[in-house]
Amino acid sequence: MHWALKESGVEYDVVQAMDVNTSANAIYQHNFPDVNVCASSITKLTLNQLAKWAPNTILMSPPCQPFTRVGKKQDCQDPRTESFLHLLGLLQQLEDKPEYILVENVKGFEVSETRKLLLDTLKECDYTFQEFLLTPLQFGVPNCRMRYYLIAKLRPLEFTFKTSEKILEMVPEEVMPWLRFTLPEKSDFPATAADSSNITECCNCSASADAPTSSCPASSNQNQSCACSCGLNDRSRQNESKDRDRTSADCDSGSTQNTCGCPGGGGESKQDSCEHCGSEGVNISSGSCQPKTTTCAFNSEAENPPPHGIVSKSETENHTLHKGKSDDRNCLTIAEAGRNMRHCEEEDMLVCEDGTRLEEYLEVKDEEYLQRFLLSDKDLRMFVVMDVVHPSFKKSSCFTKRYGHYVEGAGSLVMMTDDAKIVKEASEFKSWAVEHKNRQQWGEAELSVLRRLKLRYFTPREVANLLCFPPQFVFPEELNTIQCHRVLGNSLNVHVVSVLIRLTLLEPGVI
Repeated sequence: MHWALKESGVEYDVVQAMDVNTSANAIYQHNFPDVNVCASSITKLTLNQLAKWAPNTILMSPPCQPFTRVGKKQDCQDPRTESFLHLLGLLQQLEDKPEYILVENVKGFEVSETRKLLLDTLKECDYTFQEFLLTPLQFGVPNCRMRYYLIAKLRPLEFTFKTSEKILEMVPEEVMPWLRFTLPEKSDFPATAADSSNITECCNCSASADAPTSSCPASSNQNQSCACSCGLNDRSRQNESKDRDRTSADCDSGSTQNTCGCPGGGGESKQDSCEHCGSEGVNISSGSCQPKTTTCAFNSEAENPPPHGIVSKSETENHTLHKGKSDDRNCLTIAEAGRNMRHCEEEDMLVCEDGTRLEEYLEVKDEEYLQRFLLSDKDLRMFVVMDVVHPSFKKSSCFTKRYGHYVEGAGSLVMMTDDAKIVKEASEFKSWAVEHKNRQQWGEAELSVLRRLKLRYFTPREVANLLCFPPQFVFPEELNTIQCHRVLGNSLNVHVVSVLIRLTLLEPGVI
């Protein structure tokens, strides 16, 4: 929320930043050293405190665990909902209510009892509002992160578009001039921590208890909040981005999809699961997931041997993804070869035809640096349930806080090979493994097929890029990779929220 507010171009003053998670506070304070950060739960916020701050805008992302698709769905009975309900209670009692409100949560919140309480409160307090279900794919960003959003204005303020009781799956045409995300230049990314003196004060978010897309670098099992004072200016920035051809289509990318594409299944990825708690991924470091220490039962002498050894390294050729259809029918592309290894972008109507490719978000680093993110053989044994993408693709799965140490349902893995024959070999092996219901009991020959894919995790910086964090966003040096992945998995897309902030504050007659 902080960086989204900054990107939106509005003029603002920070009133208070609140978070109980130490990692989130450390990151926030590192990036915005002049902001007052309170390590306290929202449930401890009093009416007098809120009245004293007198915020005219509240940006919040309540805990998602009570609403996530694979959770227990205890809704408003879940203790982790208390902070949000407490804030709604304060809003009802507050004499000078904030003029603007933005709420974000996981897909699934829109059918919850808590959402009904939110709408009832807004109606009682005389707000006009609009709900959305949006994903960064609609904004040209190659990352699937379907989320619920609500924007509200205190009457007599009105939106510049006609509101609807229906939850919109596209944004109004008013945002078209600044809808498309503009990638920063690679040279803009600093090698060291950003100079904090160049960072304007901004607003932290309100997210609580591990919110799936918490506004600031979200946290694990915490409550976080923000209140800010905002006004709209620098409107010329709204025309910086080019118009896009379309914003949405009639489909739901949040549905469960089969990642293997083969008869018989092959592991489902819970695409719209909670960023930090929704995925029921396998803990690949736990003892129960260790492969049996036996020789591979599927060697070349087996009745149905796996399709390894299709081509030797000396015979391979580089066949990368073509932007158009290949004129050479014998030329195998990466996309064609690995269709059963990913959630295919060509089957998702929300992927923009003119969207950017993943390669634009990758770090320019030497091989030694990227080596640390390569998957181990233990990780590779989860290959059947992975979502595997290539830098030339326009879609990746949602990242969760488990990313980097869990594989299933935690986010996409990127293959660094440009050899389509290697990809085809791995694809055929996956089809074989699914058909024979053998998902990880493989020997050296089978693992060697997968190693040639050069599979790795996206680095924390790359995940931040896909979430549209600017180059100025940096992690404190004391945080390790797991901590960085965790807070990013809890985060939300900066650009999507930035567009909604502009839409919320937009006044009639202003473009």
